Amino acid sequence: MRPDAAIRLLQASDIDAVLTIQSRAYTEPVPETAEVLLSKLHISPATCWLAEVDGHPAGYLLTHPWIAAAPPALHAPIDALPAEVDCLYLHDLAIHPDFRGYKIAGALVQGALRAADEMGFAQAALIAVQASRKFWARFGFAPLSDPHPRLREKLASYSADATFMLRRAVNA
Repeated sequence: MRPDAAIRLLQASDIDAVLTIQSRAYTEPVPETAEVLLSKLHISPATCWLAEVDGHPAGYLLTHPWIAAAPPALHAPIDALPAEVDCLYLHDLAIHPDFRGYKIAGALVQGALRAADEMGFAQAALIAVQASRKFWARFGFAPLSDPHPRLREKLASYSADATFMLRRAVNA
């Protein structure tokens, strides 16, 4: 029987574990630096989580409030939140390969969606990479049918298969 994952708020001291998970989980795009990841944690510490299994870092999810129509650039630190945000942006989800199959990703995403609801957001947004559209669709995310040219340009900086996806709240 597999042990359950414990999910807690991410701390700055966890960044080395996050970088290790990221390096094992991503083939494309190139992983972001500690500086960039810490900037996401700094602007929204209540919406970034680490999952552990028997005390071992197993996965993480970094999210933050943002503007759905203008997702943040990849590899760019964020100094502050925009003045008027309209979504919870799911910036980075990764599960260490040794812990795939533990249902950690789903637990992290469900927690983020609850947080989005509690924060009053009518939508959540993300950029899906590494052929993950089907995974995100299970949580109600759908590709934007006709992204603006600036958004298409930003997607290209992520990876060839990058897809902008939105999830509208059930009661929105």
